[in-house]
Amino acid sequence: MIDLRCRKRAMVAAVKTLLIVIALAPFAFAADMMPPPQQNALLQKYCVVCHADTHSNGGLSLEHFDAAQPDPGLAAMIASKIKGGAFGAAGLPPPGRATEDALRDALTVESKGAGEWYESGSHDATTASIVATVPAKPDPDLYRLRIACRLDTRAGEIQLEWAPGVPPVPRTISVTVDAGAPVPYTVDGHEKMANGTGGGSGPGAMILSATHELPEQSLTVRDLFDNETVVFGFGSLSPSARRGLSACFAPHSRNP
Repeated sequence: MIDLRCRKRAMVAAVKTLLIVIALAPFAFAADMMPPPQQNALLQKYCVVCHADTHSNGGLSLEHFDAAQPDPGLAAMIASKIKGGAFGAAGLPPPGRATEDALRDALTVESKGAGEWYESGSHDATTASIVATVPAKPDPDLYRLRIACRLDTRAGEIQLEWAPGVPPVPRTISVTVDAGAPVPYTVDGHEKMANGTGGGSGPGAMILSATHELPEQSLTVRDLFDNETVVFGFGSLSPSARRGLSACFAPHSRNP
């Protein structure tokens, strides 16, 4: 009887140990990731030179990106650009393949939730962004929609970003709000490196300035790349973000 009790206790202890190991597995994986301070240092050195507030090539400013509290959509776009060979674009010698891969892997983990609205608000501004993915070869195409409203000036901006590819320009795309009529836009121009190294590439973002209505259900973009359609869902945008953005963008009026 004593031996049986000992066996049961041993089995219970073994099961508890196994459960603890399983529970801690994600934390063990996180510990193997590149730490946020190292991520931030690499981004400041290699990326902010061309992606800052004053020269946001590709529509991205990474000047205030913090890997400890990341915007998932922004992390997804950075990871995609790194995979597409963005390191070295500013003329600096790249840090090495192992470092690049470690940074990309960490950002990929931090991009979880990029397909959901990321919202932020303050006394003078409201912003919301979301990422949509379109399967493509060799890598998926990522589209990021960012909406911002300055509450003091009532100045609003809707920006479309994409990665990792660059479309041939000039190119005409269409944007549809809910079930309205498609609005054509021309994608054109080039981006230059901000540190005077020369070189350049096609655009990685554009402002949808004529899209002055806030969709109720969706905003659809067609033909940025051949035969690609991407749909951004607005049904899950929070009421508080919608109220803040409505100061700059009137609610979309549905056709009767």
